[in-house]
Amino acid sequence: MHNEGKLFKSSYPKSFRDLVGTNGVITAQGTQHRKLHTIASNMMRSDTLKTRFLTDIQLVLNQTFAGLHHNQTILLQDLAINLMVNQLLGTLSDNEVGEMAQLFSDFVDGCLSFPINLPGFAYHTAMNARNNIISKINKIITLTRHDDDTFGYDGGLVSRLVVEESLPDEAIADFVINLLFAGNETTAKTMLFAIYFLTHSPMAYNQLLASFFPFF
Repeated sequence: MHNEGKLFKSSYPKSFRDLVGTNGVITAQGTQHRKLHTIASNMMRSDTLKTRFLTDIQLVLNQTFAGLHHNQTILLQDLAINLMVNQLLGTLSDNEVGEMAQLFSDFVDGCLSFPINLPGFAYHTAMNARNNIISKINKIITLTRHDDDTFGYDGGLVSRLVVEESLPDEAIADFVINLLFAGNETTAKTMLFAIYFLTHSPMAYNQLLASFFPFF
């Protein structure tokens, strides 16, 4: 453990490193990685899941179902990005979530592209998307620091990092971008498999409803 980040180091293409940043849990090494990993793990404690995550999931699902048209297909990828943005940046309007989804799509498209920073190339578009995402994160950081709890401003995980952790602004931005990138794909696939297997196991489905019902 003392040689973690020294004997073995992760290595990624330049375009990927540039886009996810050097301060995120994906690219960090050694002590910094352990610190960021601990912060990410603390997000998934049982008390946090009960007080924040489950309630937010219910909110996002209710909003999604309320806006559905007859026989409209639910895209789990869209639902996942909505949920991730809600958790990381706080509750945003539909327009803001849509804008973040487009920025994130541009961002992902450039992660494994040739690092040519010229208009018309995926890397250039992705770097612009990264800068716009960071701008939105920095806005939330500023609002959180100027909030005196009078308005109860909630900027999601970004606000909690500002209040509870001693991280510089650039580290917060990279950390959130890393979680957005890592969580979006896995969240959609996890939801897909959960729905598939629950529909084939009525007993498990009923047990799940019974266990979560007290929280809503």
